[in-house]
Amino acid sequence: MLKSASKYVTITGNSGGGPGFGGFARNAPMQEEIGLSPGSLYPNPATDQVTLTAEKPLQQVVVVNIMGQVLKTLNDVSGTTASIDVDDLEAGSYFVIAQDEGGMHTYQLVVE
Repeated sequence: MLKSASKYVTITGNSGGGPGFGGFARNAPMQEEIGLSPGSLYPNPATDQVTLTAEKPLQQVVVVNIMGQVLKTLNDVSGTTASIDVDDLEAGSYFVIAQDEGGMHTYQLVVE
């Protein structure tokens, strides 16, 4: 089962009108609920290398592009920290998927 960082936004209220005309979302209070993966990925945005830290020992780290294509795989990961070279990646957005004893965790990565 793949766990990922998710962001949910709930919009409440009604200011009249309709969508696109200052309707439901206009001036409506927002409630935000953010689910974060345990650990961190830094620096982000990155230019040459990022460090992934996890709460539990890492087993594998994968970097994929926004189309889901695997670009890098680190299989020989030990401990709770992994360094990932990103200097060969084009500027853009990527996902880092880390598997540890607790499951899979997804982090968004921006390469400049």
